Amino acid sequence: MAPLQGLTFGVELEVVAAWPRTSNPDHPIPSPLKAIYSQLTSAGVPVTLSEPGWEARAANFTHWQIKTDLIALSPAELAAFPRDSYTSESVELASRRFDFHHDDWRGELKRVLDALSQLETNTGARFFTNASTGLHVHVADHDRGLPLRTAKNLLQLATALERCLDTLHAANRIAYPRHFSSDGNSIGDFWCAPLSWFHRRNGQTPAAGSNLYDWLAAIEDQATLPALNTGICGVTDAIAEANGMFQRAPYGHNSAYNLDNLYPHFAGERYTGTLEFRQHAGTVDFLEVVQWILLTTSMVRYCAAVGPVPFPTLCAYGVDRRVGLRELLSAVQCPAETVRYFAQDDDGDEVIGFLGGGDDVSAAAPVVLEELDDLMAHNEVESSDRLVGAELRRAVIAEKDYGFDAAIKVCRPFEERIPRYYAEASLPAVVVLGERYVNVEEADSRARAGVWRRLASEYRGEVSRS
Repeated sequence: MAPLQGLTFGVELEVVAAWPRTSNPDHPIPSPLKAIYSQLTSAGVPVTLSEPGWEARAANFTHWQIKTDLIALSPAELAAFPRDSYTSESVELASRRFDFHHDDWRGELKRVLDALSQLETNTGARFFTNASTGLHVHVADHDRGLPLRTAKNLLQLATALERCLDTLHAANRIAYPRHFSSDGNSIGDFWCAPLSWFHRRNGQTPAAGSNLYDWLAAIEDQATLPALNTGICGVTDAIAEANGMFQRAPYGHNSAYNLDNLYPHFAGERYTGTLEFRQHAGTVDFLEVVQWILLTTSMVRYCAAVGPVPFPTLCAYGVDRRVGLRELLSAVQCPAETVRYFAQDDDGDEVIGFLGGGDDVSAAAPVVLEELDDLMAHNEVESSDRLVGAELRRAVIAEKDYGFDAAIKVCRPFEERIPRYYAEASLPAVVVLGERYVNVEEADSRARAGVWRRLASEYRGEVSRS
């Protein structure tokens, strides 16, 4: 496979703004979106809101965008919110398109987060995250999009090693959806459903009796990007009808991995060519955001360049619980700093997800910060449970179905079997099926599918390992 010609990405930061109401006519406070716009502009960050020409800047991804989003306060946060002196506003900060290798994206991201912190100090506002906020990263190859092979590899990697990636996330971001919305928009808790949830419900494999390798074969069977998106990250008609959904395929925003932007959905439609990672909980912690960007871009870069034998070999170890997060991060060639950051031996006890502001408030602030104490206390408790609740996360992981039986002893090493299986499943250089020639990419895909089906049969005990 050919590596990416260029690596680009964008990031979306979702936050809740507790914003002071204007009570002093001598010190008017603008809306949070306008205040953020002004602060970012002063910090030298290219940003657009509603000034002349903003549509072109937004469409070309040359500027940060500030907009509202579907973010909700929890019942406890609502009860504690000081409505008389504050308003709540949902805010999404969508970055410009960064060139991973040539832009100072770390420095610019730091300026954005520092701007939020400065606004807290200046106005008495608070920017915080909760269970409804997310940190989303869009990755692409500049404006060339991502090929089908890269997208397949990414979904296969995320399926095979989902159990490892789950250890990175808050419990509510890895749990299976409890319900769909009755209006068919699937808002509820269905905004980052794990791939394993779809594999048991998309109708591509038998609901009972299939295993992880069957799931990987089903991904390999998809012949186009639209088929990959709707075939894997979709549900059966029966499930859709039972839950009041308008269509079989949920929106890409329902999946932990959104492929909606990889292809046009109708003739002439403009699309971004990005693959979106949606599973990370909302945070404005600088190091967390940076390391998640490094991890996601490493995964895409690896999936674009890895060969047809090393990649199935890595994914085959998905059933082997002795292979963990550190091995995964090292295999996909994450930077050493990212491996150290995420693959720690303990879960830690820090709470990330909201900025701490200074105690000094300018004369323009109409209220004192103590009015937010109850709200932030509830948010901190919920954030702690969500982000560092190791026991809850382990309980969720224990309940999930990763497509394998932990009691089955894995026959190692796959390094000896995968090359042979791939060679035996490979078609000759030029093959005619019916009256159609099979190209190199299709021949490779058929060989990979053959490897997965052979491993699936072996895992079920239908054939002996040879």
